[in-house]
Amino acid sequence: MNKQILRAGVVGLLALALVAAAPLARLTIENQSDKPVYLWLTSETHTYYLETAAGTTQVWTPEKDEYTYRMLACGANLYGEMDLTQVQRFVVPVCGSKASAEVNDSETDVARLIKLVRITVENATGARVILALHGPDGYVFSLEKGESKEYTIPRGDYTYTAYGCGTVFLGDLFATAQGKELVKCP
Repeated sequence: MNKQILRAGVVGLLALALVAAAPLARLTIENQSDKPVYLWLTSETHTYYLETAAGTTQVWTPEKDEYTYRMLACGANLYGEMDLTQVQRFVVPVCGSKASAEVNDSETDVARLIKLVRITVENATGARVILALHGPDGYVFSLEKGESKEYTIPRGDYTYTAYGCGTVFLGDLFATAQGKELVKCP
């Protein structure tokens, strides 16, 4: 009995020493969107993959360090640097909504980084067309003859490859709020 208590005490002290040796940071991801948020953190000595489900808030405790990150939120990839030697909070609003006016130094409003815009793509080719966008992010849209669809994508310059009209053709698109792209045969 005494040996068991001694062993448990030694194991407990070792576990406590290991926990104390690794200072942990606090990273909160508040996901108000209807899609999961994925975050990859990389430093010289640590790598983490974090997933926060739609409509949830998750508190993570990676080791304190300075990281580069890749975040996938609302269908958009974001890249940057994160100082996790202090408390950090990422707020992902409903996809397509505007950024919050209130943000402090330890908070990042992801809507300010993504800058999503709603565009309309109209198929005026007379047949089905598949449109592959390349730019701030990549997308593939399929539109039937005469169909018009709204999409929410990151603002910016895109090139596209269109498959339709019995051929493959290229075009340019600048995604701005309420932008409209009419796809026609060449």
